[in-house]
Parts: sequence; structure tokens; C-alpha cells
Amino acid sequence: MGLVARQTIKGSIANYLGVVFGVINILFLMPLIFSETQIGIIKMLTENTDLLAGFSALGISSSMYRYFHHFKDDPNGKLHGFDFWSAMVPFTGFITVCILLITTKGWVIAYFSAKAAEFLEYYLLLIPLVFSHVFFTVFEVTSAIEGRIVVPKFLKEVILRVLNAFAFLSFYFGWLSFNQSVSLLVLSYFVPLILIFIYSSRLRKLHLKPDFGFIKNNKALVRDFFYYTSLVTIGSISGFLLAKIDMIMISAKMGLNYTGVYVIALYIATVIEIPRRSLVQILSSRISEQMKDEQYKEAGDLYKKTSTLLFIAAVFLLLCILINIDNLYQIMPNGDKFITGKMVIMVLAFSKAIELLTSMGQIIVLYSRYYFVMFLMTIGTAVIGIFLNLWLIPLYGITGAAVATAITIIIQQLVIGLTIYLKLGFHSFTLTQFKTALLFAAIFGLNFLLPNLPNVWVDATVRTMLMAGAFVFVLYKTKWSEDTNNIIDNLIKRIKDRNFKHY
Repeated sequence: MGLVARQTIKGSIANYLGVVFGVINILFLMPLIFSETQIGIIKMLTENTDLLAGFSALGISSSMYRYFHHFKDDPNGKLHGFDFWSAMVPFTGFITVCILLITTKGWVIAYFSAKAAEFLEYYLLLIPLVFSHVFFTVFEVTSAIEGRIVVPKFLKEVILRVLNAFAFLSFYFGWLSFNQSVSLLVLSYFVPLILIFIYSSRLRKLHLKPDFGFIKNNKALVRDFFYYTSLVTIGSISGFLLAKIDMIMISAKMGLNYTGVYVIALYIATVIEIPRRSLVQILSSRISEQMKDEQYKEAGDLYKKTSTLLFIAAVFLLLCILINIDNLYQIMPNGDKFITGKMVIMVLAFSKAIELLTSMGQIIVLYSRYYFVMFLMTIGTAVIGIFLNLWLIPLYGITGAAVATAITIIIQQLVIGLTIYLKLGFHSFTLTQFKTALLFAAIFGLNFLLPNLPNVWVDATVRTMLMAGAFVFVLYKTKWSEDTNNIIDNLIKRIKDRNFKHY
């Protein structure tokens, strides 16, 4: 676990650098430069790209992790055409999505014309965005399989956001119109794609010639691949739909200006899940091996340790967000226009913290013999999510959408946790997690005793140093989590040595 913790930090450095640029882009530049409606247009493009890319990929990222071990023993070193199939499967999906986007344009116009007609002008820009997203993911997984996650993360989390900022500023300074800056934004996604292709090619030679002999001699593997990929694809579409349905329905039912408010709040809340992103990439290959070899004890130990580590990180970030929630809107340009999303942050942030208690369980179930449960669960929760949004958005607006999302997240985690416990015989819960939750409640309560300082920057700094500092201090001194203490010790050592080269 020590190695996993160190790798998580290494990958998270790029993630948190991305957070810095993401905060600048979404919490400062976008509210400063764009109207709420223009923000809604941009986020409808980027978020719907995620949804459509989930279909285009045809489950290839999960399949690459799951089946790589079957291809890697090629005596010729060509992986039996693994790279060819890794590219061809999502390319087939991409062509299908292009056809669907063009043929369903009339229906899309009818659905969005009343409240979000402005989005329709940019609708077909989804095609290049989906292409760049899908194939970046393919090369990102290729790099992760080779044990390299930092450069892809740096490209996605830092370089891309810097390029996005340039596109925003080009409109702010009057160099480009809004339409032109959106086109530049789309083009910016191809720079990381080109760079990660070059990087992956240098990690190992990519072999794009199919090995039909291997496929012919492993018909059972091929059948399993297509069965698994079909389920994962449907599950992925349902999962992405569940994640994006709130924003889509807010746009269609309330208008793009409300979408702009909602996505700002959503971004703040999703900061909590950043540590999980690194762990998923680092551990996916290992968990796949453990499930294949039925090493359930080892998987159970890993599940508990990672869940505890993730929950501690989530609670720390939740504390930092909640104690500064009013300061965030005061610091944000035109924050008074977006402060109606305050309750959205609170609801989603709590649900994200709960999600991290069992979130690695998704990977365990996905790579186990019970992966069909993920398929059924994502479809079921997507349907529940649609009905909850239809019910709660008219009643409570964007807060209703947040509550609908939170409910579906909790349902998902209950199903995953029960499946692992009943079928594999282990769970993710520890006493340390309970103690951490109590510590959070105590320190969050103390936060209300602090007076509000007249300067918002001073207040945010003092409040964070006192409250977050107290959280870390108690956690460290009580030694509830050996992994957390090791991380803090390593940070202290690196700071003292001023040497991050092995970090």
C-alpha cells in the first residue's frame, strides 16, 4: 500500500495543478468573461462530449485493462494486435455517433428550442470534441497499462486547461468573437491528443496490424470480449447519462443561464473526487489481475485501505470547501449572479464524500465475474435519475437536480457495497472512517465560532489554516491511518529536503 499511496500522490500532483488552472478558468475567467448563458453553451458542449464519448468508446478503456493480460504474452512482442483492436473498436463507435448526431438533429432542435436554442448553433462541434476525447482516453489507458500516468494527466489537466484559458481570453480581449473563441476551444483539445499519441508511441512501439490468427485460435476470448464490451458500453452510456442528465434537463427545462450557475457549483463539488481519479488508473490493472486469479483476500485488504485513504482525503476537501463556501462566491467575479448554486455545492459535496467510501468497489465489481451487476445498476439508476430530475427540478430548480444526483449516487454505492459483501465476502468500512467523520463534524462545528473577518482573502486564509490545520494535526497525532501519516511524513521530508525528484 505504501507504493500505491506514493503513486497516488505522484498522479495527484498533475491533478491538483489542473485544479489550480481549473479554478482560474471556471471560477474566475468564465464568470468574468462570459454571461451565464455563454457558460451554459460551453459546458453543454464539453459535458455532452463526455456522454457521447461514453458511447463512442464502446467500453474500450475497461476492456483494455481487463484483456491486456491475455494479449501481452506474444513472443513477437506485437501483443497479438492489441493496439489495433484498441483503436478500431472506438473508431467504430465514433462513426456510429456521427451518424446519430446528424440523423437526430431534428429531435434535438425540438427538445432544446424552447429554453436553450442558443446551444443548437454549436451542436455539430460535438463531433470533433468526441473524436479527441475518445482517442485521448485510448492512449491514456495505453500509458497507464505501461505504468505511466503523470504525463497524460499533465496533458489533460494542465496543458488543456491552459489552452482553454487562452481561448477564453481571446474573446475577453476582443481578438475573436464568441463563436470564434468556441471554435478555438474545440481545436485546443487536439493538442493534448497529438502529444499523448507521440508519448505513447515512445513508451512502446504501437502495433496497428491485426493478428487474425490469434483471434481465430481464441474464439472463447473473443466471445467473452464482445459480451463484456456490450454490457460495459450500455452501462457506460447509462452511467454518463446519469452523470449528465441533470445539466441536460436544466438546460432544456430552465434555460442555459441556469446551466451556467449549476456547472460552476458542480465543479466546486467535484474537486472532492480528484484523489480517486489517480487511484483508479493506478489500481485498475492490479484489481483486474486479482479478480482474474480470485485473490479476494488481497483485493479486500486493498479495498479497505484505499477506501479509508480516499475518505480521509474527501473529508479534508469537503471541510475546506464548506468552511469557505461564502468566501468562494465573494472572491468569484460576478459571484452574486452564481450564489444561487450554494446549496448545490453542499448537497453534491456531501454525496461525493459518501461516494468515495466505496468508489473503488466499482472497479472491483467491473473486473469480477459479477460485472453484469454494474450493467444492471447503471441502467436502473439512470432511469431513477431521469424520473427524480423530472420530479425535483420543477419543484426545487437546480437544487432539486443536485438532490436527484445525490440520491442516485447513494443508491449506486449501496448496490456496489452489497454486491461485494454478499458475493466476494468483504467490505470497505473501517473504524478509522467513523472517527474521521466525527472529527469532521467537530471541526466543522467549531468553524461557526470563528468571527467573519472584514477582508475575504484574510478570512479564507485564516479559516482554512485553523480548521484544516486542526483536522490534519489531530489525524496525524492520533495515527488513525498509517498511510495518511506516511504521506504527511513524506511531504514534510520533501519540503525539508527541497527535493521532489523522487516524489
